[in-house]
Amino acid sequence: MNGTLSSSSSISIQEPLAEPPAIPAGRESDPSQRYRLLALDSDGERDLIQRYLPLVVRTIQRLCPVLPEATSMDEWINLASMALIQAARTYDPTKQVSFEHFCRICIRNTVFSELRRIAPVSRRVYRLRRELEDAIWELSQSLGREPDEAEIAAKLGLSLKDYWDRLDDIRHISFESIEELSNPSHPSSAESSHGGFDLVDPTEQSPSELTENRDLCGLVRERLLKLPTTQRTVLSLFYYEGLRMKDIGEILDLTEARICQIHAQAVTSLRAHLRRNL
Repeated sequence: MNGTLSSSSSISIQEPLAEPPAIPAGRESDPSQRYRLLALDSDGERDLIQRYLPLVVRTIQRLCPVLPEATSMDEWINLASMALIQAARTYDPTKQVSFEHFCRICIRNTVFSELRRIAPVSRRVYRLRRELEDAIWELSQSLGREPDEAEIAAKLGLSLKDYWDRLDDIRHISFESIEELSNPSHPSSAESSHGGFDLVDPTEQSPSELTENRDLCGLVRERLLKLPTTQRTVLSLFYYEGLRMKDIGEILDLTEARICQIHAQAVTSLRAHLRRNL
């Protein structure tokens, strides 16, 4: 495996192992070695991937539900599996962060980096998102409720079709946006000069940061309740039930592209409100 998507794939989806691979005798007492040992040889790597492949697939589906053209799911699994192995080599349980959480962060960083490499996002797209956020915020303040699509389109001086085209333009960064919600105005966000997130160390969380995260969850929950029913349903099915955009479309009798538009508007609305309340 290498650090970028390749044209071939050697990993297949299998059921996770019932038990984690055994640790060599005499090393069990050192928990910081558990996952590092798994990645020292090819057998350990294979066992690690088999055990955590469901986590790998779920993480990819959440971050990249609509695969870029000319790429396959197997290629993304290969890339994410490499991140999994690297996570195993560097994981330190003394930081009191679960291995699964650490893996998700490492896979997220790898997937986002590859997405930006193969499909760079222009400053124009981030500008369009900011304009949409501002329009949603201003309308919600003047109307006293969440605006509908026709109202937002009118505020932006667009036809409804042009508004949907704009949602298509920003839909790819909307999946990154949900990851930014914990700190949407941070200078290392996707609107920075390098166009992407700084790689983060999930083991470094101060007590104040933990408190901020709890406050954030409360704000997100409160805001979700004010979104239109369809938007709440899409977010719930995608982020809580783990369904793909295609599956959600079938449930709601809408196209996958339309579900992506609804998702983009919902996440942009959340950003608009959290940017002004955090």
